[in-house]
Amino acid sequence: MVSVAESEYYDEIERLKSEYAYDLCDTTGTCVDRRLAVVAYLVERNLIGQNIVFDDARSEDFKQFYRLLHTSTLHSETVLQTETVWEQQEDGTLAPVERKVEKTKLYVNITSLNAEQIADYFDFDDGEKKCFEGLLQVNFE
Repeated sequence: MVSVAESEYYDEIERLKSEYAYDLCDTTGTCVDRRLAVVAYLVERNLIGQNIVFDDARSEDFKQFYRLLHTSTLHSETVLQTETVWEQQEDGTLAPVERKVEKTKLYVNITSLNAEQIADYFDFDDGEKKCFEGLLQVNFE
């Protein structure tokens, strides 16, 4: 389920990128740790100790929750880039020539919340924080 939510999140970023005209793209940041996303979901939705079936409704709820754990910012700017092109010389030979070319560069930054930020964002009370921190220590592969 987490891989589906993550994949859809990256698809959304690609969709946003398609709205820009750009020559170069620089993407920084990563999605939230999968374990962190699942544990946060279980605690925030008060699902600890319950048997959970990820039917369509639950899956959609998790995907919406997953998106809340991230922000993506996009902006573009014009940059000068040196390019080497081959030009035909007067004698008919080809020679490399360097040129400065204006390019539009798109910057994409993905920021994901860490455990402390998640606890603050969802306003976990002391009990929820303790449960959250405890579950993050458990190895449930």
